[in-house]
Amino acid sequence: MSHVRIELDFEEGQALRELVLGGAGEEIRLLALLQSGQLVHALRTDTGPVLTLPSRLHVGGPHELRALDEAKGVDRIVTVEADRVEGEALDRIGEGILEDWIRADPPWLPILDRIRSWPVVLRDVLAWLLPDGAYALLLQGDDARASTLVCAQVDAGRVVAWVGAERLGLDVSVADPASLRAPIQQRVGPLQLLVAGSHAAVSRVVTDAHPASALEHGSIRGQVRIVHSSPGLGVGLFLARLLGL
Repeated sequence: MSHVRIELDFEEGQALRELVLGGAGEEIRLLALLQSGQLVHALRTDTGPVLTLPSRLHVGGPHELRALDEAKGVDRIVTVEADRVEGEALDRIGEGILEDWIRADPPWLPILDRIRSWPVVLRDVLAWLLPDGAYALLLQGDDARASTLVCAQVDAGRVVAWVGAERLGLDVSVADPASLRAPIQQRVGPLQLLVAGSHAAVSRVVTDAHPASALEHGSIRGQVRIVHSSPGLGVGLFLARLLGL
């Protein structure tokens, strides 16, 4: 398993998790721990451990648990492949989603499920559409939370690092979003994309089944702001929308 380098402080890490997973307590989840595809433990976030499921139940994917009585009233079913976990990687929820040893129904990132079903040649095309460099999200604060910056460093179509404002020495609470371009480029890599918006607005884009189209629509409606987009990525986003992404 290839680990993603994490250079986020606690608040930044929490903001990134909530961006994808949503806030705690917002939905009822059935969590199933699997060992070589066999159910080991299960629990519901509203009622606790589930003791009535067969101990030798084979689970091919979270959707297979949807028909069970124990899953009634559940908003999301999550399966975790215990034999794919390596030590501290258990804490790397985002990495588990990207590496497909944490799966959900409905999926947190629907675009990943679609891409995984593509032929290799199309996945190679997608990697080409994402130029190497920095992809940054500025989650603008409000009365309930402070502004947060998270940057993904992409190499050969894969996220290899997450870097936050703390690591970059940036005060995003007072910075004009455009002023972040130079320090990100200097410390993370060529800036390909910088998007600013509220936590909720950016989350809608990230978790949309068609994130490239959602970004365009959100920008037109003024829900998010594309502070910077490189020429190469601009072409990639256009082609991604043509592909229905």
